[in-house]
Amino acid sequence: MDIVIIIAEVCILISVTILLNWVLGILVNKLTTLGKFTEYTQPFIRQHKTIQKIVTLSGVLLCLITIGVNGFIIYQGRSVQEFQLNLLQLIPPQFWSNLAISTLKSVMIVLLVKLSLPRVNIFIDQLSIRAQNYDDVDANDESVAEFFEYLKNNLNIIIWITAGILLIQFFPIPDIIQNYLYIPLKIYLAITMGFLVIKAISIGIDTLDHFSTQYSDARHPLRLYERFRDLILLLQKFLQYIIYVSIATLVFEEIEFISWLTTYTNIITEVIVVIFISQALIQGSYFFLEELVLKPKNLTEEQKKRRHTLIPLAKSLLKYLVYFCAAISILKLLSIDPGPILAGAGILGLALGLGAQALIN
Repeated sequence: MDIVIIIAEVCILISVTILLNWVLGILVNKLTTLGKFTEYTQPFIRQHKTIQKIVTLSGVLLCLITIGVNGFIIYQGRSVQEFQLNLLQLIPPQFWSNLAISTLKSVMIVLLVKLSLPRVNIFIDQLSIRAQNYDDVDANDESVAEFFEYLKNNLNIIIWITAGILLIQFFPIPDIIQNYLYIPLKIYLAITMGFLVIKAISIGIDTLDHFSTQYSDARHPLRLYERFRDLILLLQKFLQYIIYVSIATLVFEEIEFISWLTTYTNIITEVIVVIFISQALIQGSYFFLEELVLKPKNLTEEQKKRRHTLIPLAKSLLKYLVYFCAAISILKLLSIDPGPILAGAGILGLALGLGAQALIN
């Protein structure tokens, strides 16, 4: 009977080892679908075989330890069955009932996820097809398909992460672990939502690109899009930076001993916003300057030449004025008093002016 018990324990350990390697394989397959995060997931994927070897080696060591301990018990003339029954009696009966209920709940959740995910994926694929066929624009079909493919892949991962968290919570674990369980889910949700917004902007850009070429009439409002297209692309880039900073903020907020770093991430976000607003003001001022100065129809050729000569100077003045205001705003955000800097700049400007006057004279 003792030999049978030892064989059963070894078989259980082997089964657990195989199961862990199987789960690792599924995780690696999921990571390969994360195109945006390939550079971050590649190290883990490359180490997949090494991790599997470590898990397998750990399983083998546990099997050897199990055989050794049970062999030592037999060597002492004691019964393995009685020894393990005594150990089991030390465990409260409530533990086994809770374990059975938790296991049943876990199996039900896994089955629910397994059965529901294919239907969710089919629904998202149908949404993608309908979105592509909603209008007669073919230019944005690729970006629409990419949006829904990204949504589908990441929704699957989010569902599995949520299921995993629920599974862990069914079993008795320390409170400190429970407090940190939802951090990965929050971070992943933030990443997914952020990149979905960016991909939605890409769809908008592709759509506007199509319509701007179709309605290229100078009187059509879409003519403004061509002028501000670079600004929209810049907005997309700034949104990426804000998403990265927001993710860092979320992580810092959840981890108590580094939560003080959120002060700096908030400042970084505000600086990014100031820089983008300054770029938007520059582009907007350029547009209105050209509209006001060059568009009047009753201008003579001489007036047009003069205005064409003055516009670059006016643009430079506006640009540096906006940059100056942005720099002052950033200094204030960094808790740096701009007063001494402004005073120094004023003195330097006065000195340069006097020097230039002397040179001209």
